[in-house]
Amino acid sequence: MSETPANTDTPDMYDRLQLLKQYRHIAIVGLSADPYRPSHFVAIYLQAEGYDIIPINPRYAGKTILGKRVYASLAEAQAAGEQIEIVDIFRKAEDTPQFVEEAVKIGAKVLWLQLGVRNEETGKQAREAGLVFVQDRCVKMEHARFFGGLHTIGLNTGVILSRKL
Repeated sequence: MSETPANTDTPDMYDRLQLLKQYRHIAIVGLSADPYRPSHFVAIYLQAEGYDIIPINPRYAGKTILGKRVYASLAEAQAAGEQIEIVDIFRKAEDTPQFVEEAVKIGAKVLWLQLGVRNEETGKQAREAGLVFVQDRCVKMEHARFFGGLHTIGLNTGVILSRKL
């Protein structure tokens, strides 16, 4: 039986926990102004948990969402003085490779594809460029699972682990 090399997979839960503890500035690519869209809900949750969100969406560039200025691109946000550590992408899988190079240029540490979004080519490019790559995971759900927030601003799915981390 051959093992999959560790660097070609999403970081394990302990590594994801460390990412969410270490990095507090999250660019949300594809953030919607529609409060019923998942990206908006995630942004509300992250703000409530003390994270600095940086909205990225060319459709709303120059406007504000959740009290934060919206930027057309990661580069524009960085040029405006925003610090970005995690790039959380709410886009179709085929649209994700374009963000690898930009994430590296702005000094991001993590490229994170939301729940249901998988792109192995994006992952390969991201890891080769030195980024931590997470795919098919929701930042909000991961945070809630690790820090006990599944009962607030979200679902109550019951016990996830038998003990708190």
